[in-house]
Amino acid sequence: MKPTVFLLVVGMCLITIIASSSSLDPALATSPVNKARFTVICKFSHRAKDDPIVFPGLKGASHSHDFFANRSTSANSTYSGLRTARTTCNRDEDTAAYWLPTLYQDGRALTPESTKIYYSSLVDRAKVKAFPRNLRMITGDTKATSPQSTDIMSWACQGTDIDHRREPPDSCPGGKHLALSMRFPNCWDGEHLDSADHKSHMAHSNRQPCPSTHPVRLPRIVMDTKYPTSKGTRLTFSSGSRYTGHADFINAWHQRELQRLVRRCIVDRTRTSDRLCNPPPN
Repeated sequence: MKPTVFLLVVGMCLITIIASSSSLDPALATSPVNKARFTVICKFSHRAKDDPIVFPGLKGASHSHDFFANRSTSANSTYSGLRTARTTCNRDEDTAAYWLPTLYQDGRALTPESTKIYYSSLVDRAKVKAFPRNLRMITGDTKATSPQSTDIMSWACQGTDIDHRREPPDSCPGGKHLALSMRFPNCWDGEHLDSADHKSHMAHSNRQPCPSTHPVRLPRIVMDTKYPTSKGTRLTFSSGSRYTGHADFINAWHQRELQRLVRRCIVDRTRTSDRLCNPPPN
């Protein structure tokens, strides 16, 4: 084999290895600023037909949701209550609430093993601010009848070099687990912690400056959730078809730690070690 051909093959192999060990989001795997981020790994906490954003105070009024991080999240959750609860995450300071609709396969609920959450910025990292206390937001469309944009929702096989998929793969190679990736908006209007539709106070702007209507750049949250199946067939959500994926977030972090991580891992990247920004699972 000629030296140039050999080097090309080696280079391609290295790219594949790097991409397959990173986030389900190829932008994070290949971007030159892929280090401008920090991660949190949170185990599944509990399941309930509650939604403290859409149906606050109305227990059982929603479709089924799977909750991560804060162990106390319910229809009656308040910011102060969330702040005093325990977490399932590998960072004790992350007492935020994250949740997704329950995923079913052949009508059987799949209990997710964990979710890996990336806080990052692909551009303008020096302008990124920490989420304000008690910010609430939703991503995804509960009424979608066709695949959503992969800037919001995509499927993959955990630990494999697969790009965005608008449809779930029929089967993951080698028994790899099916994974769902949900991406939250990252630009804020700078005023409202919520809005009537729980979306208007936020905007998506992954690779461009934030629009003038939403000028405050926040970290982009990407939730990569792993399910105990290698098949992507006959899937439905509690909200409807496989197209209706969505995710919710309430910022109940210990605010000083969130600000420190944003500053050191995203804004100026002066972390003392990779364990600060990418700690091992708990």
